[in-house]
Formats: sequence, structure tokens, C-alpha cells
Amino acid sequence: FYVAASNFTSTGSTCNTTCRYLEAAPTSGTIVWTDARYAWSGNTTAPIGATARGTAIGKGYANTIAIVGQSNTPNMAGTISQAYRGPHGLSDWFLPSKDELHQLYLQREFVGGLVANYYWSSSEVDAATAWNQGLHNGGLGNDYKANTKYVRPVRAF
Repeated sequence: FYVAASNFTSTGSTCNTTCRYLEAAPTSGTIVWTDARYAWSGNTTAPIGATARGTAIGKGYANTIAIVGQSNTPNMAGTISQAYRGPHGLSDWFLPSKDELHQLYLQREFVGGLVANYYWSSSEVDAATAWNQGLHNGGLGNDYKANTKYVRPVRAF
């Protein structure tokens, strides 16, 4: 759903410094993803800090690793995104950063399977809140991490 004009860095991901594309988890075919609502993290009162506050393209993977590192609670936005393996068994899926999620919004008609609602990004605002975006209306805001929003894992390659 995203093609960069030049390589970007997604530290820790498979492509690392030579990333060029972002893809969304598929909702058709084999081993599909079903968008569902999850709380952002198992820890909704302590800040993660700078390691989870990246908003730019290429920051989602590192943000997700920081979220899971703070609280590895199953079935939360960060852990469920990282646990997804997709149809090819890849282990580099993550919760998109604020700007990566915005690109998903811009390409929503081509991605398909998106719910007309708000989705979590991996970008933390502070101890209690994180960024989210309406993939139906483009609305950008932040909400309490304990609240549930839809999730769509992405990966860089």
C-alpha cells in the first residue's frame, strides 16, 4: 500500500536500512487477518517513552517491539500484530506508526477489508494515550490505551 521514493529505515525489521514498501496483512487467501478491536497494551499507566513515540514511516516496527517489551500481554494491539505470521510465515509484522497508518488510510480503497472505524497506531503520546486514525473519515486523534480500537498489522520490505 506504500512505495517510498527512496529507501527508508525500519530498524530491527528484515529490510532494516533498505526498506522501500509497506504492505498490510491480507484479508483474503490463506492465513488471513481479520480486523478486530484490541486495547493498545497490557500496561496503560506507565509511559514507554522515546522508544515508542516514533511517528514517521519506518518507526512502527521499533515502536511495536517497545510496546511488547514493556507488556507482553497476549491479545493486545502490539502483541497481536507482532504475533501474526501471515500466509508465508513471516515474523516481521507490526502495528503501524502514526504516519504509516495515515498512508494506509490514503490507500484504503486498494487495501480492502478495512472496517469503517478507528485504528490504533504504535505511536505513544504519553503514559495513558496513543495515536489512532479513522480509516473511514481520516480523523486523527489520541485515546486512552485501555480503550479498544481496530488493528491491522503491516510489514516493511
